[in-house]
Amino acid sequence: MINKVLRISFLLLVVTLASCKSKPTNTMASFYTDKKIDCVSADMYGNEVVQVFATGRNRSTAIAEAKEEAIKTIMFRGIVSDKKECSVKPIVKEANAEERYKKYFDKFFKKGGKNRKYTSVRRVAFQSNVVKHGITYESYSVEVTVNRKEIEKRLAKEKIIKFNSYEK
Repeated sequence: MINKVLRISFLLLVVTLASCKSKPTNTMASFYTDKKIDCVSADMYGNEVVQVFATGRNRSTAIAEAKEEAIKTIMFRGIVSDKKECSVKPIVKEANAEERYKKYFDKFFKKGGKNRKYTSVRRVAFQSNVVKHGITYESYSVEVTVNRKEIEKRLAKEKIIKFNSYEK
């Protein structure tokens, strides 16, 4: 009787432990797409170099997505990094400015819009192919240079932000 209870207990323990096994969460594709943007460097001329992990149907769409993500992050969210020169506040500090000036920013970010002249690509590195819903996307690591000072000047000229000399 005791032998039968021990066998059943052991069998239940094995089944319980086997069912608790989790799937690996850090696959190669998720490693590159978890963190979307990171600051590489900033210079005294107002340029910031950021590394963006972007996906697209092909290389050009991934690069376009990376440029747009870089500008939006610098404009609305800012970048906090371990590097002292990279810890910057967002350009647009007003809450809900993206919704308030929706027409302006839709025009600014449309395909072929004015946002393109404030960015340049330094380096592009292919990371992996990612399959989402049966469609294959290419994942890239893109280093984008964003001209922060020129964006600030433009937004101040358009009266989206107030440009105070004491505030940096």
